[in-house]
Amino acid sequence: MPTTKIERKTEKEIEVYPAAELVSAINRMLKEKIPVKIALVSDESGDVAFIATLNDLGITRQVFHSHPFFRSNIFTNIFGELLVRGNLDLFASRILDKNNYDALVKKYNHKDMGLRSKGDDILMFQFHISLIYRLLNESISWEIADEVSKITISCPKKVKREDENISVTTYPDDENNLHLVVTKGSEIRATFQQAIASILNYYKIKGKQVFVTSNLFNYEIQIKNQ
Repeated sequence: MPTTKIERKTEKEIEVYPAAELVSAINRMLKEKIPVKIALVSDESGDVAFIATLNDLGITRQVFHSHPFFRSNIFTNIFGELLVRGNLDLFASRILDKNNYDALVKKYNHKDMGLRSKGDDILMFQFHISLIYRLLNESISWEIADEVSKITISCPKKVKREDENISVTTYPDDENNLHLVVTKGSEIRATFQQAIASILNYYKIKGKQVFVTSNLFNYEIQIKNQ
């Protein structure tokens, strides 16, 4: 089956992709903040333009001007967005204070980066302000997800009734009255149980066992025969 013109064009473009330069530039952007300079923030359209240099990206002038890939939407969108992400605080400080920020975000939705070269070394990228809105929301979502992932989920615990930390002190008086002192912080259900058992024991009521259960609304106290 003969090769079509579109297939030959695609093959030619793939052959001339400057892989070494691309990998080097992307690695540099991921490892360090590439400096950019904001050139324009439009009050009317919401368009934002910024400048970066080939030298800072680690791309030589010869390679950039000799490969058609650097004039493609793929290059412009990938490199432009990476540069914006790496300098998001800079863009946010210039954009969020605008009085009509909300209106500009709602007016258009960012789709593709624009790119122009100025001279031999300067690249001017252009995008819509709604890109900053999207990236900031993504950043906030990641931070929330990261904080949630740090939350320690409590494991279920149980303790034998006889091992529960209870502090109930009895003070009988000469008139056959009983005074109970319960330490604050004691487990309430177990405290009820121990306190009632102490009362029964003081008044010499034998053969009884106390059970206290709790639910959402109240405590249920049962005194059963042993």
